[in-house]
Amino acid sequence: MKSKSGFLPFVLRVIILHTTTYFLFGLLMSNLFNYKQLFSSEIFKVYMRPYNSLHLVLGPLVQPLRGLLFAVAIWPFKELILQKKLGWLYLWNLFVVFSILSTAAAAPSSIEGVLYTNIPIRHHLLGLPEMLLQTLAFSLLTVFWEKQIKKKEQTTPVTGPKSWVEDLVQAVILASFAYIGYVVSSISIALASRAKINFSEAGRNLTLQLMFVAAFVANIIVIFSLRRLSRRRSINIWFILGIFTVVDIFIPYIYQSIFLSRPPFHVSILIGILPAIIITIGIYASGLRKSSRRKLNRT
Repeated sequence: MKSKSGFLPFVLRVIILHTTTYFLFGLLMSNLFNYKQLFSSEIFKVYMRPYNSLHLVLGPLVQPLRGLLFAVAIWPFKELILQKKLGWLYLWNLFVVFSILSTAAAAPSSIEGVLYTNIPIRHHLLGLPEMLLQTLAFSLLTVFWEKQIKKKEQTTPVTGPKSWVEDLVQAVILASFAYIGYVVSSISIALASRAKINFSEAGRNLTLQLMFVAAFVANIIVIFSLRRLSRRRSINIWFILGIFTVVDIFIPYIYQSIFLSRPPFHVSILIGILPAIIITIGIYASGLRKSSRRKLNRT
């Protein structure tokens, strides 16, 4: 049986954590610091694409590729980082020094950017909170996840009340990643149908946003429940995919039918399939793979 500490499972975990933290902190900071107004300012409009540009909306699609590159770069030093008590601080230090402050190009918020660009210091500082907090969260979660996996492989798997925190953390991470899947699916379907998308209006539509929140909470509950159940019995991976296909299709469909206009059912299927696949892959890479294989071997 292949170890969960192998390269491919590690790559999947890094992709999940990077994409999730990138999306969440980008969403938070863009609203907190009003990126829409910032990008349209005289200083940035020749440097940054407009806030409602399709390129910015599709940004999360590129993040799995960046996550892959991060995993490739971190992999040779993974064991060294895990051996340190403050391994997350060592990893975060690498991001802060090489990816933020000392970039090779004159990027905003970097030393070279301050020296060689006309961007005011204030605008350089505005970009730091998002980058520092996102890379901090990524470093903390990555090291925590890897240490938990290493601990499980070296000792008897922990059961009982002490393990629920880990299950809850992973449930939130995977549900956040599925949230991105909902957004990507919705935008892709709208573009394929050539519908006009008003991103500003969609962002202010609380009723619409709560639909994704409802799916997010439902996914957390089901992921957490399955992880707890897997500690007592084996669960087939196809059963997991089926469960989340039902959850991620019917929760938005029922919500829209009640609070918005009832959507065509085939559209709900297309929107819900990607989040279900994302969660299943994440579970496979992080927690239930061993039990799933045992179940498959019995059949």
